[in-house]
Amino acid sequence: MDHVGLTVRDLARSVSFYRDVLGLELGAAPEGPPGATLRAGAVDVVLSTWRPGETEPGVVPRGDHLALRTGASLDGFVARLRASGTEHAVVGGRVYLRDPDGHTVEVLCAR
Repeated sequence: MDHVGLTVRDLARSVSFYRDVLGLELGAAPEGPPGATLRAGAVDVVLSTWRPGETEPGVVPRGDHLALRTGASLDGFVARLRASGTEHAVVGGRVYLRDPDGHTVEVLCAR
């Protein structure tokens, strides 16, 4: 597990909750849209102001998602997805796809 991404309506209110109420440590701002990263042990909780359905060109819609880290190379992982017929998008070395129930999964491959 690399991180869990949550879409929030009010970034300041959510940061306050996760930091002050739950005791997570505030980390560096994430890349991309306005957001915040908080540490929960070895896993990051990334809060983002993306709205469901918003997209970047070539990116599976973002928002709430699960991010996994794999030891597979990007090329090897993409070949596996193609062989299985799984729709996906590759952006900046990350692979975005949807599980059978429509949840967004981000996969970070070995470099």
